[in-house]
Amino acid sequence: MDTGCFGQSTHARHWLFTATQLDELRQATRRSAIERYRERTNTVTSDTDFTFTPSQESLLYNYYSQKMITSVYLANKVEEIRVPIREFARKLSVDEGVLSHTESVLLHGLSFHLRVYHPFLPILGVVERIKGTELAPAENIQKIMESATSLARTALFTDAPFLYPPSQIALACISLALAGDSDLSTISARLIEILSAQKFITQADESKIETLLQRVLAIASEVKEQRAGTPPAGKAVRLAERALARVVDRANDPQTDEFRAKLQQESEKAAARHAVKRQQSAEEEPELALSPRKKVRVS
Repeated sequence: MDTGCFGQSTHARHWLFTATQLDELRQATRRSAIERYRERTNTVTSDTDFTFTPSQESLLYNYYSQKMITSVYLANKVEEIRVPIREFARKLSVDEGVLSHTESVLLHGLSFHLRVYHPFLPILGVVERIKGTELAPAENIQKIMESATSLARTALFTDAPFLYPPSQIALACISLALAGDSDLSTISARLIEILSAQKFITQADESKIETLLQRVLAIASEVKEQRAGTPPAGKAVRLAERALARVVDRANDPQTDEFRAKLQQESEKAAARHAVKRQQSAEEEPELALSPRKKVRVS
């Protein structure tokens, strides 16, 4: 019995069922899954041929719900909330060994790479190394750092991160930041020379130094081209949008009539289900009269 706020809530109206309703809902969901399977595989099978049973679904649900704690632990890592695994396991009363194992399984299943390098940290290291040299007077360091970092962000929108190591991208961006109106090739060569003298860059011979220089210049050229690129013309954008419109599923595009029609149909079906549920609840639950003006339902 609930005559308070909960009884009037959408939770109570839409998410509480009788045992019969819940079973019917599960069976309907199963039939829908079977139909989608038939469409996807282009096969005609009976319901009994669909071997994934409700009991198996329940078993897997219970099994993987136990792994949810590992997802929370990984989410902490992703959000840079560093909680040692031992402390995490202790606070949530879970086995540290099980947590560590399921973490590996989950990461493998997600094809998740724990560490992806970027050019920003190398930029910091290189700028610190050249600080006070003829290329980077101390009073210009902040400006050089900001310019190189901005160029590195531009580089991320090119193919460079898929073609070159982050350290080489960093060298290219610093070279661009230092060059200004000067000759980029000369500046890049001098930068590599300084870093080599400091043993910050270790190369076996001059041929590898030359290869590094050519890579740095190629990256710098790509970054400059990306920055200099003009915004696409309106006509080109419209043509691209039309090409995209021909291949997208219009039923999943909120801007289309098909999507709005599908949404309306789903809303009507939901309303019909809720109406049936309310009617069944009214028929199944006895009423207790408290006064001539007020009645409450009891379960």
